[in-house]
Amino acid sequence: MRAGRPARTVEQVRRLPLWLTAIVLAITLCAASCTGDDSGAASSTVGVGARSAPAEGTVATGGGTVGEKVKFGGFDFTECTILANIFAQAAVAAGVPAEVVADVGPREVVYQQLFKGDLDVVPEYSGTAVVALGGEASSDTAKMRDTLADLMKAKDVAVLDSAPAQDRNAIAVTLDTATRLNVHTMTDLAAVAPDLTLGGPAECPHRPLCIPGFQTTYGIAFKSFVPLEAGVPTASSLARGDVGAALVFTTDATISPFTLITLDDDRGMFPADNVTPVVRQEVLDRYPQLADALDKVSAALTTRDVRALNYTVALAGERPDEAAKSWLQDKGLI
Repeated sequence: MRAGRPARTVEQVRRLPLWLTAIVLAITLCAASCTGDDSGAASSTVGVGARSAPAEGTVATGGGTVGEKVKFGGFDFTECTILANIFAQAAVAAGVPAEVVADVGPREVVYQQLFKGDLDVVPEYSGTAVVALGGEASSDTAKMRDTLADLMKAKDVAVLDSAPAQDRNAIAVTLDTATRLNVHTMTDLAAVAPDLTLGGPAECPHRPLCIPGFQTTYGIAFKSFVPLEAGVPTASSLARGDVGAALVFTTDATISPFTLITLDDDRGMFPADNVTPVVRQEVLDRYPQLADALDKVSAALTTRDVRALNYTVALAGERPDEAAKSWLQDKGLI
């Protein structure tokens, strides 16, 4: 359900509230002009709030020769590149030679490389990974981690601890809407939804984890639906009042600058999608300290942290490796 989005036009920006104009203009200019490798200062900004691809590249991290280094990498979107850098730098601090292979590709390509040994560590998302491997998703974080471990074991891949951080679907409203309508959970939303327009991906009316699921799980029936692309188009539509609620991703970089509130999925409709490192067992056998180092990172990593890191890289233009280093230092992990 993830989608890219076009840059916003100047006329569209003029219709935003004044307090958001500077933010969206900056995003628009970057989206139109920032290109290059994700290790650059301001690359792939058009991917704000979505899993868009930086250019291919390998970022050296530290220790050992190139052939000896443990390869950290994953999916072709900025967030995964940031996470790979965080875990790789923590590994180096623990004495494990490591490098980041940025922007490997979609899950099919990543898994092919992981199972062949061309990649060693991937920052996965538990629920999505379980479904991709033929399992059944659940909102239970521990169950998803254990199910993923069972599915990966046959591939000689170990599953480490899941982080509290989740990149999952959520319904968002503005702070004003949440306060005015006293809406904090999706159960609360059911009472006011008939007066609200929902924004979300074009396929939302037909997806079980979107409008049909809202109706079945919560009895939510919106007044109408407007298809929107993720990130800035969705956030600005909420801010202008074009829609009253919208489907977002919980680590979207636009949530904080647009002061959006994600409603509590109090009946567990959305599957758990916690950040969960998966590591080839041969690598763990070679470097027994690696699991502990990565588990400490996961224990400290929250959804708010990932959202802030996405903002720092995608909107503020910091390099993923620099953002990763700053986060690790702030947490006292390196």
